[in-house]
Amino acid sequence: MKRYKSGLLYLVAAVLLLSCEGPVGPAGPAGADGQDGIPGMTVQLVDLRSTGFPFVENLPGTRIRMARIEVPSLTLAVLGAGSVSVQFKDGFPLPHLEHIGEEVLEHDYKLDAGILEYWLFPSSGLADHLVRPAADTLRIVTINPLVR
Repeated sequence: MKRYKSGLLYLVAAVLLLSCEGPVGPAGPAGADGQDGIPGMTVQLVDLRSTGFPFVENLPGTRIRMARIEVPSLTLAVLGAGSVSVQFKDGFPLPHLEHIGEEVLEHDYKLDAGILEYWLFPSSGLADHLVRPAADTLRIVTINPLVR
Protein backbone atom coordinates (compact mmCIF):
# COMPACT_ATOMS: atom_id res chain seq x y z
CA MET A 1 0.00 0.00 0.00
CA LYS A 2 2.88 2.33 0.82
CA ARG A 3 4.34 1.67 -2.61
CA TYR A 4 1.01 2.59 -4.25
CA LYS A 5 0.81 5.90 -2.36
CA SER A 6 4.38 6.90 -3.24
CA GLY A 7 3.78 6.05 -6.91
CA LEU A 8 0.62 8.14 -6.90
CA LEU A 9 2.54 11.02 -5.26
CA TYR A 10 5.21 10.89 -7.99
CA LEU A 11 2.53 10.86 -10.69
CA VAL A 12 0.75 13.92 -9.25
CA ALA A 13 4.07 15.76 -8.90
CA ALA A 14 5.02 14.96 -12.52
CA VAL A 15 1.65 16.17 -13.85
CA LEU A 16 1.91 19.42 -11.89
CA LEU A 17 5.47 20.13 -13.05
CA LEU A 18 4.95 19.19 -16.69
CA SER A 19 1.61 20.92 -17.19
CA CYS A 20 2.91 24.39 -16.35
CA GLU A 21 2.67 26.81 -19.23
CA GLY A 22 4.69 29.91 -19.93
CA PRO A 23 3.72 32.96 -21.93
CA VAL A 24 2.17 32.37 -25.33
CA GLY A 25 4.68 32.59 -28.17
CA PRO A 26 4.24 34.34 -31.52
CA ALA A 27 1.94 32.87 -34.19
CA GLY A 28 3.53 30.57 -36.72
CA PRO A 29 3.80 31.33 -40.44
CA ALA A 30 0.68 31.18 -42.60
CA GLY A 31 0.06 27.87 -44.30
CA ALA A 32 -0.06 27.36 -48.06
CA ASP A 33 -3.39 27.91 -49.80
CA GLY A 34 -5.11 24.71 -50.85
CA GLN A 35 -8.34 23.58 -52.44
CA ASP A 36 -11.34 22.94 -50.25
CA GLY A 37 -13.19 19.68 -50.58
CA ILE A 38 -12.41 16.76 -52.84
CA PRO A 39 -10.13 17.28 -55.86
CA GLY A 40 -12.25 17.21 -59.01
CA MET A 41 -15.49 17.88 -57.13
CA THR A 42 -17.72 20.81 -58.11
CA VAL A 43 -20.77 21.98 -56.17
CA GLN A 44 -23.29 24.23 -57.92
CA LEU A 45 -26.23 25.81 -56.11
CA VAL A 46 -29.13 26.82 -58.36
CA ASP A 47 -31.90 29.21 -57.33
CA LEU A 48 -34.94 27.49 -58.85
CA ARG A 49 -37.03 30.66 -58.56
CA SER A 50 -34.90 32.15 -61.36
CA THR A 51 -35.75 29.33 -63.81
CA GLY A 52 -39.43 30.26 -64.21
CA PHE A 53 -40.48 26.59 -64.34
CA PRO A 54 -42.79 26.73 -67.34
CA PHE A 55 -45.17 23.94 -68.23
CA VAL A 56 -43.78 21.78 -71.05
CA GLU A 57 -45.60 23.02 -74.15
CA ASN A 58 -44.63 20.25 -76.56
CA LEU A 59 -46.55 17.70 -74.47
CA PRO A 60 -50.19 18.80 -74.96
CA GLY A 61 -52.67 17.79 -72.30
CA THR A 62 -50.03 17.42 -69.59
CA ARG A 63 -49.13 19.62 -66.65
CA ILE A 64 -45.48 18.61 -66.55
CA ARG A 65 -43.00 21.35 -65.68
CA MET A 66 -39.34 21.39 -66.64
CA ALA A 67 -36.38 23.70 -66.03
CA ARG A 68 -33.16 23.56 -68.08
CA ILE A 69 -30.16 24.37 -65.91
CA GLU A 70 -26.67 25.00 -67.27
CA VAL A 71 -24.05 22.94 -65.41
CA PRO A 72 -20.59 23.61 -66.93
CA SER A 73 -18.95 20.87 -64.83
CA LEU A 74 -21.27 18.24 -66.34
CA THR A 75 -18.80 17.06 -68.96
CA LEU A 76 -18.81 13.91 -71.09
CA ALA A 77 -16.08 12.51 -68.81
CA VAL A 78 -18.28 13.04 -65.73
CA LEU A 79 -21.29 11.51 -67.51
CA GLY A 80 -19.23 8.54 -68.69
CA ALA A 81 -17.18 7.61 -65.62
CA GLY A 82 -17.66 10.28 -62.97
CA SER A 83 -20.41 10.86 -60.46
CA VAL A 84 -23.37 13.24 -60.22
CA SER A 85 -25.56 13.91 -57.20
CA VAL A 86 -28.68 16.10 -57.32
CA GLN A 87 -30.62 17.11 -54.23
CA PHE A 88 -32.44 19.98 -52.66
CA LYS A 89 -30.13 22.01 -50.47
CA ASP A 90 -30.55 20.63 -46.95
CA GLY A 91 -33.18 18.25 -48.28
CA PHE A 92 -33.93 15.04 -50.09
CA PRO A 93 -32.03 13.64 -53.09
CA LEU A 94 -33.57 13.29 -56.53
CA PRO A 95 -35.43 11.40 -57.92
CA HIS A 96 -38.07 11.76 -55.21
CA LEU A 97 -41.81 11.22 -54.78
CA GLU A 98 -43.43 14.00 -52.76
CA HIS A 99 -46.80 13.09 -51.25
CA ILE A 100 -49.19 16.06 -51.06
CA GLY A 101 -52.39 14.87 -49.43
CA GLU A 102 -53.75 12.08 -51.62
CA GLU A 103 -51.72 13.24 -54.63
CA VAL A 104 -48.09 12.72 -55.67
CA LEU A 105 -45.53 15.02 -57.26
CA GLU A 106 -42.54 13.25 -58.81
CA HIS A 107 -39.23 15.18 -58.87
CA ASP A 108 -36.77 13.80 -61.42
CA TYR A 109 -33.91 14.93 -63.65
CA LYS A 110 -32.19 14.11 -66.92
CA LEU A 111 -28.51 14.74 -67.63
CA ASP A 112 -26.78 15.82 -70.82
CA ALA A 113 -23.38 17.40 -71.39
CA GLY A 114 -23.52 20.84 -69.77
CA ILE A 115 -27.28 20.62 -69.03
CA LEU A 116 -29.47 19.26 -66.28
CA GLU A 117 -33.20 19.11 -66.92
CA TYR A 118 -35.22 19.14 -63.70
CA TRP A 119 -38.70 17.67 -64.21
CA LEU A 120 -41.90 17.79 -62.17
CA PHE A 121 -44.52 15.13 -62.93
CA PRO A 122 -47.79 15.72 -61.02
CA SER A 123 -50.53 13.15 -60.47
CA SER A 124 -53.77 14.00 -62.25
CA GLY A 125 -55.59 15.48 -59.23
CA LEU A 126 -52.83 17.81 -58.06
CA ALA A 127 -53.73 21.50 -58.34
CA ASP A 128 -51.56 23.60 -60.69
CA HIS A 129 -50.34 25.90 -57.92
CA LEU A 130 -48.84 22.85 -56.13
CA VAL A 131 -46.78 21.78 -59.15
CA ARG A 132 -43.63 23.54 -57.98
CA PRO A 133 -40.23 22.63 -56.51
CA ALA A 134 -40.18 21.49 -52.88
CA ALA A 135 -37.42 24.01 -52.05
CA ASP A 136 -35.86 27.10 -53.59
CA THR A 137 -32.31 25.80 -54.05
CA LEU A 138 -31.05 22.76 -55.94
CA ARG A 139 -27.58 21.40 -55.11
CA ILE A 140 -25.72 19.71 -57.99
CA VAL A 141 -22.47 17.90 -57.22
CA THR A 142 -20.23 16.57 -59.98
CA ILE A 143 -17.11 14.50 -59.39
CA ASN A 144 -14.61 13.95 -62.18
CA PRO A 145 -13.54 10.36 -62.86
CA LEU A 146 -10.31 9.15 -61.29
CA VAL A 147 -7.41 9.21 -63.72
CA ARG A 148 -4.47 6.88 -63.13
